[in-house]
Amino acid sequence: MPASRPVGAYVRRLKLSPLLEYLQERQLRLPSPCQARWQGLKPADHIPLDHYLGFFEEAARALDDPLLGARIGLASRSPVLSPLRELFLNEATLHGALLELNLSTTALQGGTRTQLRIDGEQVRISYQLPAYPASACRQDVEFSLGMLIHVLQLRLGQDWRAQRIDLCHELTAKDREALAGLLDCPVRDAAPSNGIVFASHWLDHRCPGQGCDADVLLFFREHIQGLCAEQHSGSFHERVRRLLEQQLGEQPPSLERIARQLHLSPRSVQRKLALEQLVFSELLEQVRHSLALERMRHPGTRIDELADSLGYADSAAFSKAFKRWTGVPPLRYRRQFL
Repeated sequence: MPASRPVGAYVRRLKLSPLLEYLQERQLRLPSPCQARWQGLKPADHIPLDHYLGFFEEAARALDDPLLGARIGLASRSPVLSPLRELFLNEATLHGALLELNLSTTALQGGTRTQLRIDGEQVRISYQLPAYPASACRQDVEFSLGMLIHVLQLRLGQDWRAQRIDLCHELTAKDREALAGLLDCPVRDAAPSNGIVFASHWLDHRCPGQGCDADVLLFFREHIQGLCAEQHSGSFHERVRRLLEQQLGEQPPSLERIARQLHLSPRSVQRKLALEQLVFSELLEQVRHSLALERMRHPGTRIDELADSLGYADSAAFSKAFKRWTGVPPLRYRRQFL
């Protein structure tokens, strides 16, 4: 574990529910006092991420089950993703659902990075806990990827299969073979990052929806946005984010300008962001990405005006960035996914 806990590194009690239920069904109580304490928490309460990771690893050892995380994730009845689950299952296309999920991850868990990348005929969804060694995260990583496989099959049908699962941690040959059998796809361990790889043609898959009322979905979306805002309200990078959002559309964003507004040196801004596992250019990219997707939902938005409002030199530069985020140019994105 890190010597000091990273800022904003937590999970909601809701994410822990499947593991606690699994232990309770088997009448297994671990030596750690956390189990009894967490049982009484409300679903939205925070649990330090390092405590959660350690508890999951302890549970796997106590049960002598190295595949515990993947097993629980695949078998999840998915309450852990509600209301994220409802938004995911009711988005018109899988592409839109994955983008929604990617932007909402911090509602459930902080200190985590997720990314959706499209490279030709393949899609990759990555899941990283950058402040923690891979060996400390095995159960959570396999649980989280297993749960994502589960909801993808709920949406796409049991015929959907991942082409490959990548894991940063190393596995024994026996565990690698067993995990590949459980997930029904090849597994590559000691990989540069954790992720699920599958065919990009699934992105166009349209879902008839699960019958959830539009007003309920709007309520869920606003609730998740509120949880995300609550998590970031006291963080330094959220202060920088708000300033970037204010600057975009008024003047070209820059580290120097942000530093002046915060009465800090540019170096101090970079150092404070580093404490929260971020760099300025990455945060600026996140803000542009989020605002671009939000504004693309409005049919009257012009691409040249959007490019200018986000601080790009021209439409070509914006289109290049948008394709890097989503895998397709903005006009094609609007035709296909909105």
